[in-house]
Amino acid sequence: MRQGRELPNTYHELLDLLPYEAQMGIRRAPTRRVIAARRACEAAERELVEAVWAAYESGDSWLTIGTILGISRQAAQQRFGRRPADDTG
Repeated sequence: MRQGRELPNTYHELLDLLPYEAQMGIRRAPTRRVIAARRACEAAERELVEAVWAAYESGDSWLTIGTILGISRQAAQQRFGRRPADDTG
Protein backbone atom coordinates (compact mmCIF):
# COMPACT_ATOMS: atom_id res chain seq x y z
CA MET A 1 0.00 0.00 0.00
CA ARG A 2 1.37 3.40 -0.90
CA GLN A 3 2.05 5.41 2.19
CA GLY A 4 0.73 8.95 2.12
CA ARG A 5 0.28 11.48 4.82
CA GLU A 6 -2.33 10.86 7.48
CA LEU A 7 -5.79 12.26 6.91
CA PRO A 8 -6.80 15.21 9.05
CA ASN A 9 -8.85 14.33 12.12
CA THR A 10 -11.91 16.38 11.31
CA TYR A 11 -14.02 16.99 8.24
CA HIS A 12 -13.37 20.73 8.44
CA GLU A 13 -9.59 20.27 8.67
CA LEU A 14 -9.79 18.17 5.52
CA LEU A 15 -11.84 20.80 3.70
CA ASP A 16 -9.31 23.48 4.66
CA LEU A 17 -6.59 21.56 2.77
CA LEU A 18 -8.54 21.38 -0.48
CA PRO A 19 -9.17 23.86 -3.27
CA TYR A 20 -12.77 25.00 -3.70
CA GLU A 21 -13.54 22.55 -6.54
CA ALA A 22 -12.38 19.61 -4.46
CA GLN A 23 -14.39 20.84 -1.48
CA MET A 24 -17.53 20.59 -3.58
CA GLY A 25 -16.68 17.02 -4.58
CA ILE A 26 -15.99 15.87 -1.03
CA ARG A 27 -19.53 16.68 -0.01
CA ARG A 28 -20.78 13.79 -2.19
CA ALA A 29 -21.36 10.40 -0.60
CA PRO A 30 -19.02 8.48 -2.97
CA THR A 31 -16.16 10.81 -2.08
CA ARG A 32 -16.85 10.38 1.63
CA ARG A 33 -16.77 6.64 1.01
CA VAL A 34 -13.24 6.96 -0.41
CA ILE A 35 -12.18 8.85 2.72
CA ALA A 36 -13.68 6.16 4.95
CA ALA A 37 -11.98 3.40 2.95
CA ARG A 38 -8.59 5.10 3.23
CA ARG A 39 -9.00 5.45 6.98
CA ALA A 40 -9.96 1.76 7.18
CA CYS A 41 -6.82 0.84 5.22
CA GLU A 42 -4.66 2.90 7.57
CA ALA A 43 -6.22 1.20 10.59
CA ALA A 44 -5.83 -2.24 9.00
CA GLU A 45 -2.15 -1.56 8.27
CA ARG A 46 -1.54 -0.58 11.90
CA GLU A 47 -3.30 -3.76 13.04
CA LEU A 48 -1.25 -5.89 10.63
CA VAL A 49 2.01 -4.46 11.97
CA GLU A 50 0.95 -5.15 15.55
CA ALA A 51 -0.22 -8.67 14.67
CA VAL A 52 3.05 -9.47 12.91
CA TRP A 53 5.05 -8.25 15.88
CA ALA A 54 2.92 -10.22 18.32
CA ALA A 55 3.49 -13.36 16.22
CA TYR A 56 7.22 -12.72 15.92
CA GLU A 57 7.65 -11.97 19.61
CA SER A 58 5.75 -15.14 20.50
CA GLY A 59 8.23 -17.21 18.52
CA ASP A 60 6.98 -17.37 14.95
CA SER A 61 9.77 -17.12 12.37
CA TRP A 62 9.95 -14.65 9.52
CA LEU A 63 9.48 -17.65 7.23
CA THR A 64 6.18 -18.52 8.92
CA ILE A 65 4.99 -14.91 8.92
CA GLY A 66 6.03 -14.42 5.29
CA THR A 67 4.25 -17.61 4.24
CA ILE A 68 1.03 -16.48 5.95
CA LEU A 69 1.26 -13.11 4.19
CA GLY A 70 2.07 -14.65 0.82
CA ILE A 71 5.53 -13.07 0.67
CA SER A 72 9.05 -14.37 1.16
CA ARG A 73 10.84 -14.57 4.50
CA GLN A 74 13.15 -11.79 3.32
CA ALA A 75 10.25 -9.56 2.27
CA ALA A 76 8.52 -10.06 5.63
CA GLN A 77 11.70 -9.23 7.53
CA GLN A 78 12.38 -6.16 5.37
CA ARG A 79 8.84 -4.85 5.74
CA PHE A 80 8.30 -5.61 9.43
CA GLY A 81 11.82 -6.18 10.77
CA ARG A 82 11.98 -2.94 12.69
CA ARG A 83 9.37 -2.37 15.30
CA PRO A 84 7.69 1.01 14.75
CA ALA A 85 8.14 3.69 17.40
CA ASP A 86 5.47 3.85 20.05
CA ASP A 87 3.35 6.95 19.40
CA THR A 88 1.88 7.02 22.90
CA GLY A 89 4.82 8.73 24.61
